[in-house]
Amino acid sequence: MKYNPSEDLFGLEADPQP
Repeated sequence: MKYNPSEDLFGLEADPQP
């Protein structure tokens, strides 16, 4: 699962962006 900034629901598999 790739990280999509558009789908920053919970910062899944990625750094939690502000």
